[in-house]
Amino acid sequence: MANVSISGLTKSVGRARVLKNIDLAIQDGEFVVVVGPSGSGKSMLLRTLAGLETADAGTIAFDGEPVNDLMPRDRNVALVPQAPVLFPTLSVFENIAFGLRTRGLARAEITKRVERAGALVDLPARLSRPVRGLTAGECQKVAVAQSIARDALVHLFDEPLSRLDNARREPMRAALKQLHQEKRMTIVYVTQNHMEAMNLADRIVLLRDGAVEQQGTPVELFERPASRFVAGFFGALKMNFLTGTIARNEAGPAVRLANGGMSVPLPPNRLPQSMADGTSVFLGLRPEHMARAVRVSPPDGTMRYEAKIELLQPTGPRVCATFRMGEEPVVAELQAHDVSAPGETVAIDINLKRATLFDAETEKTLSPEGAVA
Repeated sequence: MANVSISGLTKSVGRARVLKNIDLAIQDGEFVVVVGPSGSGKSMLLRTLAGLETADAGTIAFDGEPVNDLMPRDRNVALVPQAPVLFPTLSVFENIAFGLRTRGLARAEITKRVERAGALVDLPARLSRPVRGLTAGECQKVAVAQSIARDALVHLFDEPLSRLDNARREPMRAALKQLHQEKRMTIVYVTQNHMEAMNLADRIVLLRDGAVEQQGTPVELFERPASRFVAGFFGALKMNFLTGTIARNEAGPAVRLANGGMSVPLPPNRLPQSMADGTSVFLGLRPEHMARAVRVSPPDGTMRYEAKIELLQPTGPRVCATFRMGEEPVVAELQAHDVSAPGETVAIDINLKRATLFDAETEKTLSPEGAVA
Protein backbone atom coordinates (compact mmCIF):
# COMPACT_ATOMS: atom_id res chain seq x y z
CA MET A 1 0.00 0.00 0.00
CA ALA A 2 1.15 3.56 -0.56
CA ASN A 3 0.53 7.24 -0.04
CA VAL A 4 -0.33 8.93 -3.33
CA SER A 5 0.56 12.57 -3.97
CA ILE A 6 -0.74 14.42 -7.03
CA SER A 7 0.49 17.97 -7.57
CA GLY A 8 -0.43 20.37 -10.38
CA LEU A 9 -1.59 17.56 -12.68
CA THR A 10 -2.64 18.84 -16.10
CA LYS A 11 -3.66 16.88 -19.18
CA SER A 12 -4.97 17.96 -22.58
CA VAL A 13 -6.40 15.93 -25.45
CA GLY A 14 -6.06 17.95 -28.60
CA ARG A 15 -7.16 21.48 -27.69
CA ALA A 16 -9.38 20.31 -24.85
CA ARG A 17 -8.00 20.64 -21.30
CA VAL A 18 -9.23 17.43 -19.63
CA LEU A 19 -7.46 17.79 -16.26
CA LYS A 20 -6.81 21.25 -14.80
CA ASN A 21 -4.14 21.59 -12.13
CA ILE A 22 -5.29 18.68 -9.94
CA ASP A 23 -3.86 18.56 -6.40
CA LEU A 24 -4.66 15.51 -4.26
CA ALA A 25 -3.06 13.77 -1.28
CA ILE A 26 -4.32 10.20 -0.77
CA GLN A 27 -3.30 8.52 2.47
CA ASP A 28 -2.00 4.96 2.76
CA GLY A 29 -5.04 2.70 3.16
CA GLU A 30 -7.58 5.37 2.21
CA PHE A 31 -10.61 4.62 0.03
CA VAL A 32 -11.01 7.67 -2.23
CA VAL A 33 -13.91 7.85 -4.66
CA VAL A 34 -13.60 10.23 -7.61
CA VAL A 35 -17.06 11.20 -8.78
CA GLY A 36 -18.52 13.61 -11.29
CA PRO A 37 -20.69 13.86 -14.40
CA SER A 38 -19.69 12.38 -17.73
CA GLY A 39 -16.73 14.25 -19.23
CA SER A 40 -15.48 15.64 -15.93
CA GLY A 41 -12.07 13.90 -16.23
CA LYS A 42 -12.55 10.98 -13.83
CA SER A 43 -11.28 8.17 -16.07
CA MET A 44 -8.47 10.32 -17.44
CA LEU A 45 -7.24 10.94 -13.89
CA LEU A 46 -7.27 7.20 -13.21
CA ARG A 47 -5.49 6.34 -16.48
CA THR A 48 -2.83 8.96 -15.75
CA LEU A 49 -2.26 7.46 -12.29
CA ALA A 50 -1.87 4.04 -13.92
CA GLY A 51 0.62 5.37 -16.48
CA LEU A 52 -1.63 4.69 -19.47
CA GLU A 53 -1.70 8.42 -20.19
CA THR A 54 1.15 10.92 -19.86
CA ALA A 55 0.56 14.14 -17.94
CA ASP A 56 1.38 17.41 -19.65
CA ALA A 57 2.47 18.91 -16.33
CA GLY A 58 2.51 18.05 -12.66
CA THR A 59 3.85 15.27 -10.48
CA ILE A 60 2.52 11.88 -9.35
CA ALA A 61 4.37 10.24 -6.44
CA PHE A 62 3.89 6.99 -4.52
CA ASP A 63 5.32 7.17 -0.99
CA GLY A 64 7.22 10.30 -2.02
CA GLU A 65 8.84 8.74 -5.09
CA PRO A 66 7.85 10.31 -8.45
CA VAL A 67 6.43 7.78 -10.90
CA ASN A 68 5.77 10.02 -13.91
CA ASP A 69 8.58 8.41 -15.91
CA LEU A 70 7.76 4.82 -14.93
CA MET A 71 6.00 2.46 -17.34
CA PRO A 72 2.61 1.08 -16.17
CA ARG A 73 4.10 -2.33 -15.35
CA ASP A 74 6.70 -0.69 -13.10
CA ARG A 75 4.23 1.36 -11.03
CA ASN A 76 2.80 -1.70 -9.22
CA VAL A 77 -0.82 -0.62 -9.58
CA ALA A 78 -3.84 -2.83 -10.18
CA LEU A 79 -6.38 -1.36 -12.61
CA VAL A 80 -9.94 -2.59 -13.13
CA PRO A 81 -11.20 -0.94 -16.35
CA GLN A 82 -14.84 -0.33 -17.15
CA ALA A 83 -14.61 -2.90 -19.97
CA PRO A 84 -12.42 -5.76 -18.65
CA VAL A 85 -9.90 -7.47 -20.96
CA LEU A 86 -9.85 -11.22 -20.25
CA PHE A 87 -8.51 -14.36 -21.95
CA PRO A 88 -11.67 -16.05 -23.27
CA THR A 89 -10.15 -19.52 -23.66
CA LEU A 90 -8.71 -19.62 -20.12
CA SER A 91 -10.67 -20.52 -17.03
CA VAL A 92 -11.77 -17.96 -14.50
CA PHE A 93 -9.08 -19.31 -12.15
CA GLU A 94 -6.33 -18.90 -14.76
CA ASN A 95 -7.47 -15.37 -15.64
CA ILE A 96 -7.24 -14.31 -12.02
CA ALA A 97 -3.94 -16.13 -11.58
CA PHE A 98 -2.30 -14.87 -14.79
CA GLY A 99 -0.73 -11.74 -13.34
CA LEU A 100 0.40 -13.62 -10.23
CA ARG A 101 2.17 -16.27 -12.32
CA THR A 102 4.06 -13.63 -14.32
CA ARG A 103 5.38 -12.31 -11.00
CA GLY A 104 6.71 -15.72 -10.02
CA LEU A 105 4.53 -16.43 -6.97
CA ALA A 106 4.49 -19.96 -5.57
CA ARG A 107 1.65 -22.22 -6.69
CA ALA A 108 0.19 -22.54 -3.19
CA GLU A 109 0.18 -18.76 -2.71
CA ILE A 110 -1.48 -18.26 -6.11
CA THR A 111 -4.21 -20.78 -5.26
CA LYS A 112 -4.80 -19.13 -1.89
CA ARG A 113 -5.11 -15.65 -3.38
CA VAL A 114 -7.32 -16.71 -6.30
CA GLU A 115 -9.73 -18.67 -4.11
CA ARG A 116 -9.91 -15.81 -1.60
CA ALA A 117 -10.58 -13.23 -4.34
CA GLY A 118 -13.12 -15.51 -6.04
CA ALA A 119 -15.03 -15.97 -2.80
CA LEU A 120 -15.15 -12.23 -2.13
CA VAL A 121 -16.83 -11.54 -5.48
CA ASP A 122 -19.06 -14.66 -5.40
CA LEU A 123 -17.22 -16.67 -8.09
CA PRO A 124 -16.12 -19.88 -6.30
CA ALA A 125 -18.44 -22.14 -8.31
CA ARG A 126 -17.17 -20.66 -11.58
CA LEU A 127 -13.40 -20.78 -11.04
CA SER A 128 -13.01 -23.84 -13.26
CA ARG A 129 -15.25 -22.53 -16.04
CA PRO A 130 -13.86 -20.80 -19.14
CA VAL A 131 -14.43 -17.08 -19.33
CA ARG A 132 -16.13 -17.52 -22.70
CA GLY A 133 -19.82 -17.79 -21.96
CA LEU A 134 -19.84 -15.66 -18.82
CA THR A 135 -22.21 -12.71 -18.63
CA ALA A 136 -20.87 -9.16 -18.77
CA GLY A 137 -21.47 -8.84 -15.03
CA GLU A 138 -19.57 -12.05 -14.30
CA CYS A 139 -16.65 -10.85 -16.44
CA GLN A 140 -16.60 -7.65 -14.37
CA LYS A 141 -16.41 -9.78 -11.24
CA VAL A 142 -13.39 -11.63 -12.67
CA ALA A 143 -11.65 -8.29 -13.33
CA VAL A 144 -12.33 -7.15 -9.77
CA ALA A 145 -10.98 -10.48 -8.44
CA GLN A 146 -7.79 -9.97 -10.49
CA SER A 147 -7.20 -6.68 -8.70
CA ILE A 148 -8.01 -8.11 -5.28
CA ALA A 149 -5.54 -10.95 -5.78
CA ARG A 150 -2.71 -8.50 -6.53
CA ASP A 151 -0.56 -7.13 -3.73
CA ALA A 152 -0.38 -3.75 -5.46
CA LEU A 153 0.64 -0.40 -4.03
CA VAL A 154 -2.53 1.26 -5.35
CA HIS A 155 -5.78 -0.29 -6.57
CA LEU A 156 -7.59 1.66 -9.30
CA PHE A 157 -11.24 0.95 -10.13
CA ASP A 158 -12.91 2.54 -13.16
CA GLU A 159 -16.68 2.09 -12.65
CA PRO A 160 -16.30 -1.65 -11.90
CA LEU A 161 -19.97 -2.19 -11.01
CA SER A 162 -21.49 -0.38 -13.98
CA ARG A 163 -22.41 -3.63 -15.78
CA LEU A 164 -24.12 -5.22 -12.79
CA ASP A 165 -27.84 -4.93 -12.13
CA ASN A 166 -29.03 -3.56 -8.80
CA ALA A 167 -29.48 -7.00 -7.21
CA ARG A 168 -25.83 -7.90 -7.89
CA ARG A 169 -24.37 -4.43 -7.35
CA GLU A 170 -25.30 -4.24 -3.67
CA PRO A 171 -23.43 -7.43 -2.57
CA MET A 172 -20.39 -6.43 -4.65
CA ARG A 173 -20.38 -2.98 -3.10
CA ALA A 174 -20.54 -4.52 0.37
CA ALA A 175 -17.75 -6.97 -0.53
CA LEU A 176 -15.46 -4.14 -1.66
CA LYS A 177 -16.20 -2.18 1.52
CA GLN A 178 -15.52 -5.25 3.67
CA LEU A 179 -12.32 -6.02 1.76
CA HIS A 180 -11.04 -2.50 2.33
CA GLN A 181 -11.82 -2.68 6.04
CA GLU A 182 -9.87 -5.94 6.31
CA LYS A 183 -6.83 -5.15 4.15
CA ARG A 184 -6.76 -1.31 4.23
CA MET A 185 -5.77 -1.14 0.57
CA THR A 186 -5.12 2.24 -1.01
CA ILE A 187 -8.05 2.54 -3.43
CA VAL A 188 -8.95 5.17 -6.02
CA TYR A 189 -12.42 4.38 -7.32
CA VAL A 190 -14.20 6.18 -10.17
CA THR A 191 -17.98 6.32 -10.54
CA GLN A 192 -20.77 8.57 -11.79
CA ASN A 193 -23.11 7.18 -9.13
CA HIS A 194 -23.33 9.62 -6.22
CA MET A 195 -24.92 7.02 -3.91
CA GLU A 196 -22.14 4.55 -4.66
CA ALA A 197 -19.63 7.25 -3.76
CA MET A 198 -21.42 7.96 -0.48
CA ASN A 199 -21.60 4.25 0.40
CA LEU A 200 -17.96 3.40 -0.29
CA ALA A 201 -15.74 6.41 0.29
CA ASP A 202 -13.58 7.48 3.18
CA ARG A 203 -13.21 10.65 1.12
CA ILE A 204 -14.96 11.89 -2.01
CA VAL A 205 -13.33 14.00 -4.72
CA LEU A 206 -15.92 15.70 -6.94
CA LEU A 207 -14.65 16.76 -10.36
CA ARG A 208 -16.26 19.35 -12.59
CA ASP A 209 -14.89 20.13 -16.05
CA GLY A 210 -11.49 18.65 -15.16
CA ALA A 211 -11.02 20.49 -11.86
CA VAL A 212 -11.69 19.59 -8.22
CA GLU A 213 -14.95 21.27 -7.18
CA GLN A 214 -14.79 19.95 -3.59
CA GLN A 215 -13.31 17.08 -1.61
CA GLY A 216 -14.11 15.76 1.84
CA THR A 217 -15.97 13.05 3.70
CA PRO A 218 -19.41 12.02 2.42
CA VAL A 219 -21.03 13.86 5.33
CA GLU A 220 -19.05 17.04 4.61
CA LEU A 221 -20.09 17.15 0.95
CA PHE A 222 -23.72 16.44 1.79
CA GLU A 223 -24.07 18.77 4.77
CA ARG A 224 -21.60 21.52 3.80
CA PRO A 225 -21.50 21.78 0.00
CA ALA A 226 -19.11 24.42 -1.35
CA SER A 227 -21.35 25.33 -4.28
CA ARG A 228 -24.74 24.85 -5.82
CA PHE A 229 -23.19 22.25 -8.14
CA VAL A 230 -22.06 20.13 -5.18
CA ALA A 231 -25.39 20.50 -3.39
CA GLY A 232 -27.29 19.42 -6.48
CA PHE A 233 -25.04 16.44 -7.17
CA PHE A 234 -25.45 14.61 -3.86
CA GLY A 235 -28.62 13.30 -2.27
CA ALA A 236 -31.05 10.49 -3.04
CA LEU A 237 -33.49 13.31 -3.84
CA LYS A 238 -32.19 16.49 -5.43
CA MET A 239 -32.04 19.67 -3.40
CA ASN A 240 -34.74 22.26 -4.12
CA PHE A 241 -33.31 25.58 -5.34
CA LEU A 242 -35.53 28.64 -4.93
CA THR A 243 -34.60 31.95 -6.56
CA GLY A 244 -34.90 35.06 -4.40
CA THR A 245 -33.36 38.18 -2.90
CA ILE A 246 -32.28 39.18 0.61
CA ALA A 247 -34.95 41.21 2.39
CA ARG A 248 -34.61 42.28 6.02
CA ASN A 249 -37.60 43.22 8.16
CA GLU A 250 -38.42 43.67 11.84
CA ALA A 251 -38.44 39.91 12.37
CA GLY A 252 -34.94 39.54 10.91
CA PRO A 253 -33.38 38.47 7.60
CA ALA A 254 -35.41 36.61 5.01
CA VAL A 255 -35.33 35.50 1.39
CA ARG A 256 -38.09 37.02 -0.73
CA LEU A 257 -38.86 34.53 -3.46
CA ALA A 258 -38.73 35.89 -6.99
CA ASN A 259 -41.89 34.13 -8.09
CA GLY A 260 -44.89 34.75 -5.88
CA GLY A 261 -43.40 37.34 -3.56
CA MET A 262 -43.54 35.25 -0.37
CA SER A 263 -40.75 35.59 2.23
CA VAL A 264 -38.85 32.72 3.85
CA PRO A 265 -37.37 33.76 7.24
CA LEU A 266 -33.74 32.89 7.95
CA PRO A 267 -32.32 31.80 11.33
CA PRO A 268 -30.45 34.48 13.34
CA ASN A 269 -26.86 35.38 12.34
CA ARG A 270 -27.35 33.83 8.94
CA LEU A 271 -26.22 36.92 7.04
CA PRO A 272 -23.52 39.56 7.61
CA GLN A 273 -24.54 43.17 8.01
CA SER A 274 -22.57 43.97 4.86
CA MET A 275 -24.86 41.87 2.64
CA ALA A 276 -27.28 44.37 1.16
CA ASP A 277 -30.99 43.91 0.77
CA GLY A 278 -31.82 43.00 -2.79
CA THR A 279 -28.79 40.71 -3.19
CA SER A 280 -29.77 37.78 -5.42
CA VAL A 281 -29.44 34.32 -3.88
CA PHE A 282 -30.57 30.73 -4.26
CA LEU A 283 -32.21 29.14 -1.22
CA GLY A 284 -31.44 25.41 -1.03
CA LEU A 285 -33.91 23.14 0.77
CA ARG A 286 -33.38 19.38 0.94
CA PRO A 287 -36.51 17.18 0.73
CA GLU A 288 -35.24 15.23 3.77
CA HIS A 289 -35.33 18.38 5.91
CA MET A 290 -39.11 18.73 5.65
CA ALA A 291 -41.77 16.85 7.60
CA ARG A 292 -45.49 16.94 8.20
CA ALA A 293 -46.22 19.17 11.21
CA VAL A 294 -47.06 17.25 14.40
CA ARG A 295 -46.58 19.93 17.08
CA VAL A 296 -48.96 22.76 17.92
CA SER A 297 -46.27 25.29 17.01
CA PRO A 298 -43.11 24.78 14.95
CA PRO A 299 -39.70 24.42 16.70
CA ASP A 300 -37.18 27.27 16.60
CA GLY A 301 -35.64 27.74 13.18
CA THR A 302 -38.55 25.97 11.49
CA MET A 303 -41.05 27.47 9.07
CA ARG A 304 -44.55 26.02 8.97
CA TYR A 305 -46.07 26.10 5.50
CA GLU A 306 -49.56 25.14 4.35
CA ALA A 307 -48.77 23.17 1.22
CA LYS A 308 -51.30 22.13 -1.39
CA ILE A 309 -49.98 18.85 -2.74
CA GLU A 310 -49.85 18.63 -6.54
CA LEU A 311 -48.05 15.32 -7.09
CA LEU A 312 -47.29 12.20 -5.03
CA GLN A 313 -44.52 9.71 -5.87
CA PRO A 314 -44.49 6.79 -3.41
CA THR A 315 -41.19 5.01 -2.73
CA GLY A 316 -42.46 2.46 -0.20
CA PRO A 317 -42.34 3.72 3.38
CA ARG A 318 -41.79 7.28 2.11
CA VAL A 319 -43.50 9.50 -0.44
CA CYS A 320 -42.18 12.44 -2.48
CA ALA A 321 -44.75 15.20 -2.32
CA THR A 322 -44.58 18.13 -4.75
CA PHE A 323 -46.11 21.49 -3.84
CA ARG A 324 -45.38 25.15 -4.58
CA MET A 325 -43.78 27.91 -2.57
CA GLY A 326 -44.80 31.04 -4.37
CA GLU A 327 -44.73 29.84 -7.98
CA GLU A 328 -41.77 27.45 -7.64
CA PRO A 329 -42.22 23.67 -7.31
CA VAL A 330 -40.75 22.10 -4.17
CA VAL A 331 -40.38 18.40 -3.29
CA ALA A 332 -40.62 17.15 0.31
CA GLU A 333 -39.90 13.59 1.47
CA LEU A 334 -42.69 12.62 3.86
CA GLN A 335 -43.90 9.48 5.58
CA ALA A 336 -46.16 7.44 3.31
CA HIS A 337 -49.21 8.01 5.51
CA ASP A 338 -48.67 11.79 5.85
CA VAL A 339 -50.72 12.64 2.76
CA SER A 340 -53.42 10.63 1.06
CA ALA A 341 -53.99 12.19 -2.37
CA PRO A 342 -53.05 15.11 -4.65
CA GLY A 343 -55.09 18.20 -3.90
CA GLU A 344 -54.84 17.75 -0.13
CA THR A 345 -53.48 20.65 1.93
CA VAL A 346 -50.86 19.59 4.47
CA ALA A 347 -48.98 21.60 7.12
CA ILE A 348 -45.27 21.01 6.50
CA ASP A 349 -42.45 22.06 8.83
CA ILE A 350 -39.34 23.18 6.91
CA ASN A 351 -36.12 23.07 8.94
CA LEU A 352 -34.43 26.31 7.92
CA LYS A 353 -31.43 25.60 10.16
CA ARG A 354 -30.49 23.00 7.55
CA ALA A 355 -31.12 25.30 4.60
CA THR A 356 -28.22 26.44 2.41
CA LEU A 357 -27.76 29.83 0.74
CA PHE A 358 -25.89 30.30 -2.53
CA ASP A 359 -24.68 33.51 -4.12
CA ALA A 360 -26.70 33.80 -7.34
CA GLU A 361 -23.78 35.20 -9.35
CA THR A 362 -20.98 32.83 -8.33
CA GLU A 363 -23.21 29.95 -7.14
CA LYS A 364 -20.79 29.54 -4.22
CA THR A 365 -22.20 28.66 -0.82
CA LEU A 366 -22.72 31.34 1.79
CA SER A 367 -21.68 30.11 5.24
CA PRO A 368 -24.03 30.55 8.25
CA GLU A 369 -22.09 33.75 9.03
CA GLY A 370 -22.56 34.90 5.45
CA ALA A 371 -18.97 34.55 4.23
CA VAL A 372 -18.48 32.63 1.02
CA ALA A 373 -17.45 29.07 1.92
